[in-house]
Amino acid sequence: MKLTYVPVKIAKSVTLLITSGVESALRTQTAGWLLRREPRADRVVFAAWDGDVPRLETADGALSADGAVALTAWLALENGVPTGETWEFPLQLSGGLPSLPCAVTPVNTCCLVTVTMPRAEVTASSLPGELTLPLVRFPGAAYLIVPAGTVQRTAAAELLPRWAAALGVPSLDLLFWNEGAHSFDPLIRGAAAGTPVWRQSSAGGAAAMGAYLCGKAGETVSLHQPGGVMAVTQTGAGEITVTAPAEVGSRRTVELVF
Repeated sequence: MKLTYVPVKIAKSVTLLITSGVESALRTQTAGWLLRREPRADRVVFAAWDGDVPRLETADGALSADGAVALTAWLALENGVPTGETWEFPLQLSGGLPSLPCAVTPVNTCCLVTVTMPRAEVTASSLPGELTLPLVRFPGAAYLIVPAGTVQRTAAAELLPRWAAALGVPSLDLLFWNEGAHSFDPLIRGAAAGTPVWRQSSAGGAAAMGAYLCGKAGETVSLHQPGGVMAVTQTGAGEITVTAPAEVGSRRTVELVF
């Protein structure tokens, strides 16, 4: 089976966008295989179509803001959007998730992509060990904010699945937040990766931090990550927009062998 994909670098974190059709039952296995082949990549997402309408799909059915950024940037180049011109469209998602309004502007060698996330629910959640941390939930995704000094980073990979089970959240990411530096490090648990992975950046994590930090409509914050800076803004409807740079690489084709 031929597998066609493109690497998309989003603030130094690489998302692999598979553009050839893959059956839903094979997506988790395909994503894991491709991540082993491309060890520098962080995540795998799938492009699908309803007729001529593009749709973003993930192996585990979770909402992926980085996947939305990657697919939007690739579509802009495929459709020949001129440099400096902004293209807007609602990106369809799989699994009954709400569509994501996206905007993309090609600039020199990359694209600036803005994704409007659904309204988030922010709560204080109790965890084992009498620990209470902020939990940010979007439809199809959840992020736990861990302030600096709360737990040791070396214990994070072991704690993540325990906390996910305690919260009843199938897909949970940890954001280690340094308030003084206005920065965070994302520890991402993906079904395809199998084990938690420290990543250079996370657009979904930036949106979650924005939902936690932005207190009023129109407020914008710049969030530093190891891979770069992303800007997040709260809209008048209480939604969060996240803007990230995306660089689309060359198309690659491989023979998929399990």
